[in-house]
Amino acid sequence: MDLELEGKAALVTGGSKGIGRAIALGLAAEGARLAICARERAGLDRVAAEVRERWKQEIVVISANLSELTEVERVVTAARERLGRIDILVNNAGAIRGGAFLDIPDAQWIHDWNLKLLGYIRMSRAVFPLMQAQGGGRIVNVIGAAARNPTPTYLTGGAANAALVNFTKGLADLGAPSNILVTAVSPAATATERWESLMA
Repeated sequence: MDLELEGKAALVTGGSKGIGRAIALGLAAEGARLAICARERAGLDRVAAEVRERWKQEIVVISANLSELTEVERVVTAARERLGRIDILVNNAGAIRGGAFLDIPDAQWIHDWNLKLLGYIRMSRAVFPLMQAQGGGRIVNVIGAAARNPTPTYLTGGAANAALVNFTKGLADLGAPSNILVTAVSPAATATERWESLMA
């Protein structure tokens, strides 16, 4: 299937493993020019090596902690400088931990929401004006199904994901006049390291 992504510039966060890795490989297979970021450089390098070997194309690798605003801004600047533009942003970084509600300390809520919830918001805010200036773009937010299916042992993630659904809908309305399509994707249970850790 030709998704008409040949030559498009895409930035994928959380691109070192799991769903983010699969997204990066899928975009590469369609001919998109890629930048991927995550905290762990080794994982990013493995994905980049696979892209270069299978599709003979260059890929930008940026190691960063997206829970920090300055790091988000650095990633967007670096991706734009290397790719020339950003046509597609896939927000995927951030693994919110579960646990018994009364046992989860305040610091865990703040840490996990700072990476996923605020990470998506900050990344979108950094890319949005670039897409406006270039006449459009696509923002895809990968949001867990817990947004709509709350469970007592994953209230941290469910509440953040519900907030991201709201954010995505609002940003879609804001982006429509500028030809910026903003969508949410909620994968079902997927066999990744992340899923295994949640089950444990």
